[in-house]
Amino acid sequence: MKALLVRPRFDDPTQYTFGFAAEILQWCREAGINLVELAEDKATRAKVEEEIRRGIDLYIHYNHGSENTLYGQGGISAVDLSNCHLLTGKEIYTLACLSAKSLGVEVWRQGGKYWGYVDVVSFTTDALDRFKESFNCGFRYLFIEGDRQNALSRAKDTFNRLTFELVGTGKMIAAICMRENGQNLRYYDTNAPDSGCQLRRMLIKVLGQKRGWASPSPKALIYRVYYWFWHDVMKRPEPYTDTWRRSIKKHPKLWLSIIIGVPVGISILLSVLLGHLGGFW
Repeated sequence: MKALLVRPRFDDPTQYTFGFAAEILQWCREAGINLVELAEDKATRAKVEEEIRRGIDLYIHYNHGSENTLYGQGGISAVDLSNCHLLTGKEIYTLACLSAKSLGVEVWRQGGKYWGYVDVVSFTTDALDRFKESFNCGFRYLFIEGDRQNALSRAKDTFNRLTFELVGTGKMIAAICMRENGQNLRYYDTNAPDSGCQLRRMLIKVLGQKRGWASPSPKALIYRVYYWFWHDVMKRPEPYTDTWRRSIKKHPKLWLSIIIGVPVGISILLSVLLGHLGGFW
């Protein structure tokens, strides 16, 4: 088996996920899995696509995520709906927020297997060893022990056990995070995932499971065209909207002042102009 491990590190959360992934790296070496690592500045979209095209069986990603995207170094997209076709027929194991909600479903639809979360992943720094165990246990069950049939149920049992252990030590916030992570964990293997797309549900109802899942999602098609426009036509490494998203997240107060200040400023200016023209000033 050949695997690709992507683990960026550029902010506080990724300092910890980077460390969590070190155990995966160690397990792969001990098990004789041929592993290529793209860490920190090497965790870019171009390098990820290059290594996938060279041929891998397993893709591992530990970093931020969204419904449609797994992010690389600096929060720039590494895998999303516009290039997830590269993972057709492959195994994907992730520690990332939300990615199983849309991206994971699309990867599964194209013949891949996806381990991930449908909501925000959270952890606390007072129980890092337990969170590392919970995030990594699925990898051990799947690829070290080879128990694919029971991996998800065993992982959820692990999350539950760790939740009760945290409650017993009085770490209630950590326990809540652990419980919710376990509830949001998904593994799309042979069973069809739930679809949040109304059109997809209609197609499945009319055409059946196999034919209903055969067509690509409208969101994926739109995403590919959107990325093609910004990347190939406009020659940008990412869409402007992704750049704005990171800027807003990094400088929320500045953007809030702009969002509030600009309309207020325009309103004041218009009132002065109208008052002057109307002879009120």
